Amino acid sequence: MLHRTIDELRAVARERLKVMGSRKLFSAIGNIFTTFGSAVAVSRAVETGRKPRADDLRKLGMDPAAFAKIGRF
Repeated sequence: MLHRTIDELRAVARERLKVMGSRKLFSAIGNIFTTFGSAVAVSRAVETGRKPRADDLRKLGMDPAAFAKIGRF
């Protein structure tokens, strides 16, 4: 009886790992879209001569204060 309970617990643990794995995958895909969206927003802002949003710069790993110091060419 105890052995059966342990097997059931292992099965539940395996199912949870599968769910966690798919959540991580969907999270990674979401992060890719977020990063791409920020890259597009920053590039459009720069192309039109506007200051990019600080949040978009941070998502791309850039320091907004350092980016503000960059002059025009």
